Amino acid sequence: MKPPFWNHGAAFYQPMILRHAAMWGRVAGLIAKRRVSSVFEVGCGLGHIAANVPRYCGVDLNPNVIALAQQRHTDAEFLVDDWLTMDTAALVGRFDMVLACGVIEHCAHWRPFAEKALALRPRLLVISFFLSGRAARQHIRVVEKPGCAPYYENRYPKADIVEGLAELGQSGRDEWQTFPHAVGEDALLTLTVRRNHE
Repeated sequence: MKPPFWNHGAAFYQPMILRHAAMWGRVAGLIAKRRVSSVFEVGCGLGHIAANVPRYCGVDLNPNVIALAQQRHTDAEFLVDDWLTMDTAALVGRFDMVLACGVIEHCAHWRPFAEKALALRPRLLVISFFLSGRAARQHIRVVEKPGCAPYYENRYPKADIVEGLAELGQSGRDEWQTFPHAVGEDALLTLTVRRNHE
């Protein structure tokens, strides 16, 4: 069985953090502005946002990067698991924010991810993803690279996300911010959903 593409170390993840510094600054600002005291991060990588919040738990499929994250943030909690299949019953109601940056485009579809995240009943759901600027409809793509298991690299137009969230009862309470990205690539978009009970 081929290993997942994501089994990298710090040399892979650290440049990505620097590349998207504006987005991470936005997340840190939200934590301060909304007085977020606890974050659950899906696809946490090195978990560097743990430094911005008193209580943090991150989950990632990659045991290598989780080991590094735990060394860097000894007071935080880290889990090696698959978000879409893990049991999250014990996490419901425990976190102010559920965060996922660069995750939904690698799921088979974004909606099961959002449904599970909203089921944790956070005050805020914050997701960043690459916006489909080339077409008016979603683009589902499976990538196959030598030596790795196939993985998704999807793109979604903003309208699809808005419509889907409305169907989940989250219409009219969202904030969008687009960040500059490399020339020739789709825009990086961050969505903040304020839960209806906030």
